Amino acid sequence: MGFANPPVSYPLNTYGNPIVDRILGQKILDGKAYITPHRIEDLANGSSESIYFSNPSDSGKRIHIIAIIVSSLAQAFLDIYKNPSVTANGTQLTPVNLNLSVNTPSAVYIEYGGTYDISSADKIYEDVIPGGKKNRAVGVLAELGENIVLPAGTSFLITLTNNSGAASSYAVHIIHYEV
Repeated sequence: MGFANPPVSYPLNTYGNPIVDRILGQKILDGKAYITPHRIEDLANGSSESIYFSNPSDSGKRIHIIAIIVSSLAQAFLDIYKNPSVTANGTQLTPVNLNLSVNTPSAVYIEYGGTYDISSADKIYEDVIPGGKKNRAVGVLAELGENIVLPAGTSFLITLTNNSGAASSYAVHIIHYEV
């Protein structure tokens, strides 16, 4: 049985197949699923950019991370830390509701470009993102298990470090839903 005309659009894994999560599909229809895209342009070799993702302690929500998708034109290291400290705020990102007919904002706080202290944080994921150019550009799905749950008061930091030997561009997409 194929996926012709699925009722909702699903994110794709690294092989181009849909990540079929019936709960996610329902959350999209209910207006409780979001994507947060961020493009990093001309990141110098040896430099890093971080994205801070927080479920505020007063949100009253439980956040389910479905996927962290990284597209790259060059090799990079990907590290994810649980509960880092923010020492200087960056630029806020706004999650987009995956049901474009619903205007319900997300409960999460997301930013990039701040200053973060990971000395007391736990590294929960690390990977090498492969690179490529034009029709060979590649990406990777950072799977932290089938579904990561962030209770209120929990945060994580995604840090992408260019180690390709030259400046390059990357894109990071975080897909989540809220309960």
